[in-house]
Amino acid sequence: DGQFGGIVGITGGLGSHPNDNHGGSGGDSVITGGESLGGNQNRSAGGGVQLVGGAAEAGHGGDLVLKTGKSTQTSSGQVVITSVDSGLSGTSGAVFMGTGDGWAESGSVLVQTGNGFN
Repeated sequence: DGQFGGIVGITGGLGSHPNDNHGGSGGDSVITGGESLGGNQNRSAGGGVQLVGGAAEAGHGGDLVLKTGKSTQTSSGQVVITSVDSGLSGTSGAVFMGTGDGWAESGSVLVQTGNGFN
């Protein structure tokens, strides 16, 4: 019988104060690449952050799912994908969205909004 790899979970802290006047927001979870203090523009880049689904020998590779938080009473959270402003002598980073090549077909890029119920 096969063995499963372990799960790594990173979860922000619970905001549990039940009184509406005192708040109770949950804590954020942040993953940040390493900072570079080197002075060489060609060799002193900050560390990147990669989120990569797992590879598979026979089945499909692991998915990458980004979801916002749900609110019981108000709006769900936003999905924000952006590059930040450049330094004095650079350009801001590009934003890429695409699919890989496929033997039968390539995947689709879908952008869809939800319905508004008023």
